[in-house]
Amino acid sequence: MAEPAEADASPPWREAASTLAALLAGPSPDPSEVGRLCESVLGGGGSDSDATPAPPSVRSLATTALLRSLLRRGEYREVVSRCEEAKDGGEGNALEWAYGLYRLRRYGACRDLCEGRLGPDAGGGGCRGLRHVRAQA
Repeated sequence: MAEPAEADASPPWREAASTLAALLAGPSPDPSEVGRLCESVLGGGGSDSDATPAPPSVRSLATTALLRSLLRRGEYREVVSRCEEAKDGGEGNALEWAYGLYRLRRYGACRDLCEGRLGPDAGGGGCRGLRHVRAQA
């Protein structure tokens, strides 16, 4: 009867994701703690290479929370590096990427990224945050 209990064991990332959700629901989560929990979710949370990875929706939310925690800590180079290395080309986190570029004073790259995501004549459409960053750069 020990085998069914092992089969019912939740994957290691699930507890970190649950704790992360509770932390983010609070008034002012600690960016360092958010980053640690996000890394646990994204990295599988353990050394077991056979562990079930988090589903794409959970990974996407953890990635966004991680990038925003890095921005809050002023780690703009790390944000830009992670977005540049992302498998989706940073598509899901264009706002965080653009803000990181802006804070690093890479205004040309920031404008190019924003216009690439918004389109050259996206006057009133698109992501409000990206339009704001583009206007600042």
